[in-house]
Amino acid sequence: MVKTVLMSIKPTYARRIFDGTKRFELRRAPVKLALGDRVIVYESAPTKAVVGFFWVVDVVRDGPSVLWRRHQKYFGIDRGDFFAYFEGKETAHAIQVGALQRIDPVPLDTLRERIANFRPPQSYMQWHHSLDPLLRSPRLAGRTKR
Repeated sequence: MVKTVLMSIKPTYARRIFDGTKRFELRRAPVKLALGDRVIVYESAPTKAVVGFFWVVDVVRDGPSVLWRRHQKYFGIDRGDFFAYFEGKETAHAIQVGALQRIDPVPLDTLRERIANFRPPQSYMQWHHSLDPLLRSPRLAGRTKR
């Protein structure tokens, strides 16, 4: 069964995902995702909005040094920031971005109107499928890429 999660991503990194320069979303903690799962991108402050989504190609787990050697050009982050992020971690988790779709931003206020007491996750959370209409036309801003 396809899983959908809402994932908070800093604006700089979310933009790099959608412009194609970041092909892996990095996480310090394990994320239970697999091929074909969908990640809804919530761009954190100051944007505070859902800005699009992507399908997962793979989740790569390995030591930070190994991941850096194999995939560094696809992380959208420099070496110093990468190793600072994974400092003290034996395993790094990298979610490989597949096809993606940018949408007109859906602001936090709109999300709160649809789900009482909605709070964006610090990392990620299961997506409420009652929100799927927010991801459909006419709000779509572009076509699926990659």
